[in-house]
Amino acid sequence: MVDKPLLFNCSKCKDYVFEALHFHLLKSEELITIPHNFRTKPRQNGHSNKVILVIGGRGYNGQIFDCAEWYDSKINQWQFGPKMITPCYAGGLTVVNDNVPLYLGGTNFESIFQSAYGPNLSPSESSKWTPKYNMLAKRQSFRVGVINNYIYVVGGSDGNSILNSAEVFDCRTREWCTICNMSTK
Repeated sequence: MVDKPLLFNCSKCKDYVFEALHFHLLKSEELITIPHNFRTKPRQNGHSNKVILVIGGRGYNGQIFDCAEWYDSKINQWQFGPKMITPCYAGGLTVVNDNVPLYLGGTNFESIFQSAYGPNLSPSESSKWTPKYNMLAKRQSFRVGVINNYIYVVGGSDGNSILNSAEVFDCRTREWCTICNMSTK
């Protein structure tokens, strides 16, 4: 294999081959300790189940919902989850660490929230939404995204004005901090 021109002339190719050989030579008990990168990240097997999660919302008659439900495509069915602590809408829903949902901010006509709620994943307690780490600003109708387990929250409204501010939550340190404002509201 070493006499192949591509491997002989390209040290990067050799590195990839050695990395693959090292990966496959490890015993199955040691696979858990391998640092994951995009080449060694385990594939999702057929048992992995992705769902669509829907939280809260507002009906045509103005009613504000406190429900959570998800659609499971494998069984083609919607299932109810735990009710939210406070009915609200116009918040942001995101997923961190590949499977932990968080509902951020929102409003219920009386208040605009800076709250962050996540499901209680403790097997010893019943499933319910619990308060997490509040955002720095109250926001509704904003946008949220996740990059490398950092939650970015941008824009929206605080009830008095349209916001061009943005903040980020570091899932590792569990702290929010402001980042530079957007150029437009």
